[in-house]
Amino acid sequence: MRNSLVSHFVSRDLSARNLALDGLRGLMILGMILVNHPPPDVPVFAPLAHAAWHGWSMADTIFPGFLFTVGVSIRLAMGDVQGNKRPAPTGADYLKVLRRFALLLLLNFLLLNFPYYELGRLTFTGTLARIGWCYLIVAVIHLHSGWRVQLALLCIALVGQWAAYASIQVPVFGSGNLTPQGNAGVYIDKLILTPLFGPSRPDADGYSTLLPTLGAVATTLIGLLAGHWLCTQRALSEKVNGLLVVGLALALLGSAWDAVLPVNKPLWSASYVMLMAGISLLLLAALYWVGEINGRGSWLTPLKIAGVNALFFYVFAQSIQRLLVYGRWPTGDGGSVRLRKLIYEQYFSHSPVAEVGSLCYALVFLAICYGGVFVLYRKRLFIKL
Repeated sequence: MRNSLVSHFVSRDLSARNLALDGLRGLMILGMILVNHPPPDVPVFAPLAHAAWHGWSMADTIFPGFLFTVGVSIRLAMGDVQGNKRPAPTGADYLKVLRRFALLLLLNFLLLNFPYYELGRLTFTGTLARIGWCYLIVAVIHLHSGWRVQLALLCIALVGQWAAYASIQVPVFGSGNLTPQGNAGVYIDKLILTPLFGPSRPDADGYSTLLPTLGAVATTLIGLLAGHWLCTQRALSEKVNGLLVVGLALALLGSAWDAVLPVNKPLWSASYVMLMAGISLLLLAALYWVGEINGRGSWLTPLKIAGVNALFFYVFAQSIQRLLVYGRWPTGDGGSVRLRKLIYEQYFSHSPVAEVGSLCYALVFLAICYGGVFVLYRKRLFIKL
């Protein structure tokens, strides 16, 4: 019984892994941890900071890149019923999807609300929650449809979201307002989510949940469609060329769409979906070229180590972060200081350039967390989150 339970969450078989996909997943999770864990209230280099509202930086490519890999993974793991590569979905298929979805939401809840868990302060949104919802929705879509239906749903999601942002009348602000306070996403959340959960922190910052999640689902669907392409019987070189062509086309489309619908991560606008998916496709093609076509797979090993345990890597880093944020060290005057602030001020704050000290802190944090997944990789342990 115990071995059966462990097998649901731990695997030692890494032989069937996709090197390029693991490399991309690893690249994104490394970037995510680097961007999310600088010291508090210290400037960071511009590429590591999210765009304040419209526009994008390197930091804004990371989360959509990871969701793209979730979509590709769904296709590679589940096969394709339309191609007769797996039977019609069964209860076991749904149970597997729901188990992973529930685990992601549980981990999201435990991490974001640590250490209080007070009813009036509970937060239900977050990175793992969005990954969970995107995984659930796209996996269920895949269980019941082929790529043509999925492509149609992608187009409906993008056009529908654009129409919602453009046409919904928001009190005081009117329609088509894309400011933090006046966009339709915040208004819809207040109508639907506030009566259920009360006002949330993201709403106060101009962020919303439902319409951006629709965009995030679209990002995951593009990954699913890329997975279909990778599973065709074409030569690998043709597949890589296809990734390059479509990636370039989507990046150009997203950039052009920006003229009428700004590229915006908090809104997860349709132009942002296109541009970020294009970048993800180009990166995946580059990793295939390095690892498979050029035979330099060993160059991708550092990324693979992070990628095979990507979600565990994220949870591990977030757990350490919570300990550093809420753990306190006593001071001589009878007070205390947060561990994160103490470590930064003692070891990293002396650089004449604040951004350099911030980057060094984040890199050391990343290296410590990377050590944890490196040990798992050496022991050939794959934590299935």
